[in-house]
Amino acid sequence: VSSAASDVYKRQVVNRHWQKFFGHGLVKTTEDFGSQGEKPSYPRLLDWLAAEFVESGWNVKALHKRIVMSATYQQTAKAPAELYQRDPDNRLLARQSRFRVEAEIVRDLYLNAGGLIHHKLGGPTIHPQTPPSTEDLAYKYKTRWVVSDRPDRYRRGMYIHFKRTNPYPSLMIFDSPGSNVCLAERNRSNTPLQALTTLNDPVFFECAQALGRRLASLDSTNDSRLQQAALTSLSRPLATDELAVLRQLHTEEVAWYRQHPQEASRVVGAFAAPDTPTHRTAAWIGVARTLLNLDEFLTRD
Repeated sequence: VSSAASDVYKRQVVNRHWQKFFGHGLVKTTEDFGSQGEKPSYPRLLDWLAAEFVESGWNVKALHKRIVMSATYQQTAKAPAELYQRDPDNRLLARQSRFRVEAEIVRDLYLNAGGLIHHKLGGPTIHPQTPPSTEDLAYKYKTRWVVSDRPDRYRRGMYIHFKRTNPYPSLMIFDSPGSNVCLAERNRSNTPLQALTTLNDPVFFECAQALGRRLASLDSTNDSRLQQAALTSLSRPLATDELAVLRQLHTEEVAWYRQHPQEASRVVGAFAAPDTPTHRTAAWIGVARTLLNLDEFLTRD
């Protein structure tokens, strides 16, 4: 019995890690490996990965390396429409799966792009900034949310304090499960509220301010700054037509903020770039907000 349980367990472990990289497991019903669950799409692959995992000494890092170095993982998500129609859930693994990253990682990506992320490991939970009046929505009584000092407030999303009666808003908006339920697989939704959150949530806006300040402080041409912004946020250079669009956006932002100095000061806040006019820093913050709110920025493709 013990041996049989071990055989099932190692396959469950491998299946859960596979799910993280492909959006779903080789056994799609991650929560049910029994007779009522779905059969694996590639049973021999699951068996082989499980055996290799045990032989490596249950080395998770080695398992991850084996998966990401495979030709299957390194495929592009771009595929003919016929393939999407034939296999919409990508059970055949004929392409890469395309999905938005998890709630905690959304915030991590913003902090990293803005250069604010603090990589301290372990320690107590943190209390990042929250939208105004969220404390008033707590169940029965108001919850005092004392924002953590810098740089602790910029630690990774896995350290955010999670209160069952008043969870951190952006985590819930991006489908993080509540603390009163157990989920084997998170849901993934796409709603307008998510776009409004990444545009206006104080944490995400602060990250855009930080990135905009860095761009404004660079000693280079505007096109070089735009390319640097793309490399920072999208990990790729801009195509010619994309560069033209962002160049036009920057020109329009500079003109608008030059005529509205008070709005420029509000946008820049404490992130004024040295030796740079406020309206120009505000314009680069506008460019940063545009790039950080692209679907590509939050989507694992």
